[in-house]
Amino acid sequence: MRQKHPDTWIEHCENQENLEDAIVYAALAENHLGKRNNHQKRRKKINLEKFAANLVD
Repeated sequence: MRQKHPDTWIEHCENQENLEDAIVYAALAENHLGKRNNHQKRRKKINLEKFAANLVD
């Protein structure tokens, strides 16, 4: 069943101008407000940034 409230993280990725930006934002787990997804809050931002960089290299 589809949620009444859309997933802002997914929408933020879909609204990026190119695939690379979408991948980076998805890897950082950040929405349009710079907030991280709840299940990613324990991850250090530096680790997510390294992960994102490895994905787009």
